[in-house]
Amino acid sequence: MRIKWFSLIRITGLLLVLLYHFFQTIFPGGFFGVDVFFTFSGFLITSLLLEEFGKARQIDLLGFFKRRFYRIVPPVVLMVLVTMPFTFLVRQDYVAGIGGQIAGVLGFMTNFYEMLTGGSYESQFIPHLFVHNWSLAVEVHYYILWGLAVW
Repeated sequence: MRIKWFSLIRITGLLLVLLYHFFQTIFPGGFFGVDVFFTFSGFLITSLLLEEFGKARQIDLLGFFKRRFYRIVPPVVLMVLVTMPFTFLVRQDYVAGIGGQIAGVLGFMTNFYEMLTGGSYESQFIPHLFVHNWSLAVEVHYYILWGLAVW
């Protein structure tokens, strides 16, 4: 599904997040961009599921999960494989507890891992290499729950 004006929403969300990260004191509400992405994703996934239901009068849940899997997992695995060697060379403090961090990111549980280890996306003191994957974990949880709900 390609809706042209959605690109404007995507760009707006991206700019909000970037401005928040680079100029947090000037743009303290820039994290709203993440909400834009979550809403956007929810709309698109729901549209895809409704479109499939409209055509086939059913939803192929296994097919839905396979498509999500092949779209998300290979880039995440690649990110881990590419990131790890550089981390060992540059920031040794980020490798503390790396097994749990990798399990969290590959299991799409980074958000829970951060909560259980006292980490926070805003924390400057606890170096977790994959902390930015919390939003992807939330997204995957949504795919699973929403896929089951509309099935």
